Amino acid sequence: MEILPDGHVHFVGLNASNFLGRISSEILVYDSDTHRAESRSGRIYFLRGPAGLDGVSEYFWSFWCEHNHISDYADITDQYQESDRDHAC
Repeated sequence: MEILPDGHVHFVGLNASNFLGRISSEILVYDSDTHRAESRSGRIYFLRGPAGLDGVSEYFWSFWCEHNHISDYADITDQYQESDRDHAC
């Protein structure tokens, strides 16, 4: 998701180890060849599985936006579509 008008990008999805919703801090670097991203907090993320929100991650995103007073954002999933990624599990 991209926060508007700032342009900050956050990854929204599920933690692969416990399947709980997860929202990254601002993504600073993304490598489309390795599907690896580094966030402002220094965490490393790897995109795996199908792109797009499911019910759990959508719930977490809504809560996060409310908590952080975010009212305008854009879904930029198409920039990170699965067709551009390996089908890793």
